[in-house]
Amino acid sequence: MKSIALLALLPSIVLASPSFCQETSHTIGSFVLTVENNPFGHGRNAFADTGVYNDHGMFLRCLDNVLSVAIVTEDQKWTPGDRNFRIAFRADDKDIIYRNGVALTDTLIEILDSGSLLDAMSGAKSAAFRLTSAVSVETFSIPLRQSTKAVAVIKNTCADLPDEETAPPAEETTVNKPASPPLSPSGCRTLSNKPCIPWN
Repeated sequence: MKSIALLALLPSIVLASPSFCQETSHTIGSFVLTVENNPFGHGRNAFADTGVYNDHGMFLRCLDNVLSVAIVTEDQKWTPGDRNFRIAFRADDKDIIYRNGVALTDTLIEILDSGSLLDAMSGAKSAAFRLTSAVSVETFSIPLRQSTKAVAVIKNTCADLPDEETAPPAEETTVNKPASPPLSPSGCRTLSNKPCIPWN
């Protein structure tokens, strides 16, 4: 698995202050979890990123109290704003869920009305997608570990409920030691287009 800065791909997120780069991040199974204070209101934002497997990735998010799922397709390029996507989703052997999608960037597609996908994903060991566009149909699967915990953090964040998994590990809470965002090839992960200071 190679890590990707999925959060930096979101074009709808306005630049935040440098302090917004201070993220609480750690790993839950196959997810890299990031929890932030919401700079535009009360509560928090949360993101769970799987990274990329065979040119495909996924992240779960709670942004401005809205649950959603997005997928990354590194083997295809799309036109931002294109809404001509039909997505079939299946977690393990559960019921198939059909949704529409919209391209946020040339590789990032948000699945519309995708809150129910998180419910189906909880406890699952894999997430399968069939992405149908005007030019292609592709099917791919993403392995999941500890999906129950990751989904719970995202949903609790949107409900503004406390969850022990949203806290950084003990070693990250040392006085005067800022929590480090998850490592990626381009530096730290951030909701801002301003880069954070890289770390080793």
